[in-house]
Amino acid sequence: MLEPHFGLTGDSGTAENDLLYTSPGLIELNLKLAYIFELRRLDSSLELFGGSDNLLNHYQNDFDTGKNRDSGYIYGPSKPRTFFVGVKFFN
Repeated sequence: MLEPHFGLTGDSGTAENDLLYTSPGLIELNLKLAYIFELRRLDSSLELFGGSDNLLNHYQNDFDTGKNRDSGYIYGPSKPRTFFVGVKFFN
């Protein structure tokens, strides 16, 4: 995908490093597994779940830094690989 990158040099505030960058292909794969237990005596249910976001850990590694960075230069997943677990109680 073509991503515009607008770069400023030094304190001049002039755009001298503008380029059209071809970003690599990225895939964000998420996974959630869950099991629901029926609690008939309480007329409710209990769900146990767990999973991972960004399972393949594709992540943009060339963020701009500094005061003249291009804050719009973001093309990849917003976070690295993360894991989660949880319990949900409902009627």
